Amino acid sequence: MTDISMILGGRQYTLSCAPGEETQLRRLGSMVDDKLAQVRTQAGDTSETRALLFTCLLLADELSELQNAALSLQQEAPAPAPPVSPTPDHSRAIGHLAARLEKLADDLEKLAPKA
Repeated sequence: MTDISMILGGRQYTLSCAPGEETQLRRLGSMVDDKLAQVRTQAGDTSETRALLFTCLLLADELSELQNAALSLQQEAPAPAPPVSPTPDHSRAIGHLAARLEKLADDLEKLAPKA
């Protein structure tokens, strides 16, 4: 585990995280600190505990809105077309195309200069 220090609401905290997660934890801490500053500006003189509670609730509300928007987008997406099972007509058409391609390849080989 790696220990990092961060300041939230003017107080320093030491947190542990897995190696390589330091940048993400600092980014998240910065988001919390920014939201906390907004809460303190709007709520005025309130206890640290209440300010952190409001901050958590506001961040949870933002997360909920984003999750609902993502779910809504998933539900609006068109359903994928069902796979088509080949019919005898498809098989015959593919066979004709393959034969034509083979004939074209043979014709091209005849036209190609001999090495």
